[in-house]
Amino acid sequence: MDILKDTKFRFIEGRKVAFLCSALLILAGIISLIVKGGPSYSIDFEGGTLIQLKFLEPVEVSSLRDILKSIDYGDATIQRFGSPREVLIRVKDVAPKSPIPEDSVAPQITGAIRSAFKEQEGRELLIDINAAGPKELALNLRQLDAFKENEEAANSLAVAIVEKRNSLGGQFASMEPLTSVPGIPPEAVEYFKNKAYVSKFIVVRQEMVGPKVGKDLRGKALLAIFWAVLGILIYISLRFRFRFAVAAIIALIHDVAITVGLFSILNREVSLTIIAALLTIVGYSLNDTIVVFDRIRENSKALRSLPFGQQVNASINMTLTRTLLTSLTTFIVVLTLFVLGGEVIRDFALALMIGILVGTYSSIFVASPILYEWETFSKSRKRKSRIPSKRPAAQTARSSKRRK
Repeated sequence: MDILKDTKFRFIEGRKVAFLCSALLILAGIISLIVKGGPSYSIDFEGGTLIQLKFLEPVEVSSLRDILKSIDYGDATIQRFGSPREVLIRVKDVAPKSPIPEDSVAPQITGAIRSAFKEQEGRELLIDINAAGPKELALNLRQLDAFKENEEAANSLAVAIVEKRNSLGGQFASMEPLTSVPGIPPEAVEYFKNKAYVSKFIVVRQEMVGPKVGKDLRGKALLAIFWAVLGILIYISLRFRFRFAVAAIIALIHDVAITVGLFSILNREVSLTIIAALLTIVGYSLNDTIVVFDRIRENSKALRSLPFGQQVNASINMTLTRTLLTSLTTFIVVLTLFVLGGEVIRDFALALMIGILVGTYSSIFVASPILYEWETFSKSRKRKSRIPSKRPAAQTARSSKRRK
């Protein structure tokens, strides 16, 4: 499908404006990184603890921060996650003022929040109906006369309770939904009403990364990008010429630099998922660039009578429809992920969206113009080297006399 037919855009003539725009974007990113002391790394690279909590009702971030301050975790990062009822707590410094084992950070934080909400105040309740798994529920059900001699029935009912809880979004707001669990006897409902409580929040996700592991992951991520770029340099040098490879690498560095800079400006964290997105951007951008370079190589023979700048313009125009269609369809898919994929995948989708836009732009306005500048500079040097040096007439005469 040819959306744009017989286009004759003069891309090379607008290269200086494009270079200026790119320079301003990269400079803005660098300034942001300097001001913020570098990229904001996630716990994947910094090490620490991540806890995702889901509350029954919307919760104020400020109140959670006050709770964490009371246990010396005031520097933790707290942010909403998808809805007013969900929050992410990131603790990069896993050692509070009073040293405790790293794996007890999450229990200490969740315990402090539970105490602040006074979930069990005045009642000796043992079971958190929102946190108990099938095994714990089954063990409690076997305390009842109806299930003492029927372990299979207790296990089946426990699974049914968990399924009912999952159908309500992972949480019971009260004990009333228990009455609608298939096969639950009244005595079991009464038992849970007396022995269990409905917690105000559940722990959806909990992760912990040690600082040494985080540092090691950061080094490996940088190595992954380095080897990817080196492999691209070798491949393009063999398939085309070295100047093509350099132009492509500069365009790739341009794309990654702008993406990382925008993430810093937008206060987004760089995680292992974002590193995967950056490598995807490198591959996507390179694909577009190779298509244009391939057409430039063909046109250097087919249109050899034209100046090199016109050859490059013609090549970009010939591939413009293909470039725009590919970018548009890919962007729509990634935009869908960004809107509907949830918070877990949102930063990954955002990085890809930026990469698609910047990669398409760089294939047209960065890689090809850099190749043009190199080619022009190279031809200029060759012309200068062919011009014979003009020596002064007196020196020429003296040289002539010596020969005689």
